[in-house]
Amino acid sequence: MAYLKPLALLAVAFLVSACTRVDTGLSSGRRPWTQPDVLRIALPLEPKTLNPLLASSTVDVFVGRLLFEPLISADARGNPVPILVKTVPSQQNGGISKDGLTVTYHLRPGIRWSDGIALTSEDVKWSWSAIMRPANNVVSRHGYDVIAFIRTPDPLTVVVRLQNRYAPFVNTFFAESDQPYAIVPAHALRKYADINRIGFNQSPAVSDGPFRLERWAHGDRISMTANDSFFLGRPHLKRIDLRIIPDENAGINLLRTHAIDYMYQPSISNFQSLSAVPNIRIVLVNMNGFEGMELNTSRRPLSDPRVLEAVAASIDKEQLVRTLTFGQERIATEDIPDWMWAADRTMKVRQHNIGYAKKLLRAAGVAPGTKLLLITDTASVTHRRAALEVQSMLAQAGLDVELKYYLPDVLYAPAAAGGVLHAGKFDLVI
Repeated sequence: MAYLKPLALLAVAFLVSACTRVDTGLSSGRRPWTQPDVLRIALPLEPKTLNPLLASSTVDVFVGRLLFEPLISADARGNPVPILVKTVPSQQNGGISKDGLTVTYHLRPGIRWSDGIALTSEDVKWSWSAIMRPANNVVSRHGYDVIAFIRTPDPLTVVVRLQNRYAPFVNTFFAESDQPYAIVPAHALRKYADINRIGFNQSPAVSDGPFRLERWAHGDRISMTANDSFFLGRPHLKRIDLRIIPDENAGINLLRTHAIDYMYQPSISNFQSLSAVPNIRIVLVNMNGFEGMELNTSRRPLSDPRVLEAVAASIDKEQLVRTLTFGQERIATEDIPDWMWAADRTMKVRQHNIGYAKKLLRAAGVAPGTKLLLITDTASVTHRRAALEVQSMLAQAGLDVELKYYLPDVLYAPAAAGGVLHAGKFDLVI
């Protein structure tokens, strides 16, 4: 794929005042509309699965991580921190061999699944093998496919041997990578030929996270209760209620009326309207990501580099930042945010030039009115508005863009499960 980067990504979370463990009284800091020990969250879409190995959206990962844990997570500054393991492997502590090809993990002792069975090195090895099994519809095997083999010399030791050096391995292997996976219970899943359509995905009876699934009322809500025996300590909340609210305006009204406490990943298009709502705290979190448009170079006429250049010249990034984000974002020049160490400060912003775009299209033999299919998801207001603006911009260059909107679980599902994006059934995608 080739990529255009209209916007840098800034994740937005909207919260009302936090819940506390005090039952009554404003002197404690609790607002009168909150429910003690309960966090009420609005999700923009329903998870496709609660199996962390099949997660294909940020919502899948967000909900699944309340139930399951990875080997390594990250602190508020993005530094790796141990979760299921005692330490983060490094050459300094002997966890990574001098040649960089062997990584050793030491699990915390005493961790148990919710059915009382101990979590062991075999769970880690089996979880990796499930990701690598072709029959399982996982979204990505990147970083897991560099593993030659895994040894489990004892129940608390995992020895991973790599085929070749892979610098981001520790931050990828059951950690906070671009496709984060958590460990799953081998004893509950190894009996299945594949894990694509099993009851566990909708109702995991065995988990190891801070919460346990109480009930999933499809299309309505997911209720979870605290895992009092959680190995990192009992959660401060007694329960979490996750409501499925696909309409962002409805979610905003629930915030306004204090029917929910937290709105997960609303579009930044609502930044201005929410800024005026009392008793709401807006949290902007820098993320290693970007908002952009992908171009399917396997399809004509996008297989011609001149057409790619024409599409890029047609996009007015300044307008997108101004109209979609109220100036909260910055124009991106690459897929790495400019605040990261790896960003290339020499990259320049591609200028908007319709005349140049038309010239390139003529040179490539692309006739005015040539049709392109642009797809995006239904959940994000920002994505829907961006699609309309890009359609208009490309029309100025003479390209006729058809828009199609898909539910996120259809758009982002693996190709084997009918996913539109991963199957390449598009010309452009936001």
